[in-house]
Amino acid sequence: AMGVSPYFIAEVLSSFEGLEHRMENVSGFGPIRFFNDSKATTPHATIAALNGFDNAVLIVGGRNKGLDLSALLEVVPALKGVVVIGESGSTLVDLFGQTVPSAMAYSMKDAVEKAVRFAEPSAADVVLSPACASFDWYANYIERGNDFKKVVHELKAEQELL
Repeated sequence: AMGVSPYFIAEVLSSFEGLEHRMENVSGFGPIRFFNDSKATTPHATIAALNGFDNAVLIVGGRNKGLDLSALLEVVPALKGVVVIGESGSTLVDLFGQTVPSAMAYSMKDAVEKAVRFAEPSAADVVLSPACASFDWYANYIERGNDFKKVVHELKAEQELL
């Protein structure tokens, strides 16, 4: 896009404090950081987001907009795990399962809990960057992002009680 590298775009996005649901840093717990990139509804958006990471667990999936999800394999070197959600889940497990520890999740709470398990050994960042539309589980990407943030905040509260 206009001679600007996706890496540069990802760097700018990851340091930009402003837009909800676009690589929004959600307060984490322990060494694990959480990023809400619910606005990423295409593989290209997810690839750009993850270009800034080298130790991440990706929460990905939803309703595919008819795009080639195999492009997502480009981000495998950055990943410690993949948790798949929504209608495209089985396709994504097949895609990533050979190369990255992968799990299917059945709710956002389930997804975040499984992502934390993958993240803990290396203190990886957990990134919700779905590469798909939200309409299988949610009204829109905003509702999906807010659910992710709510679950992270609830888990954080539980951790602080331990």
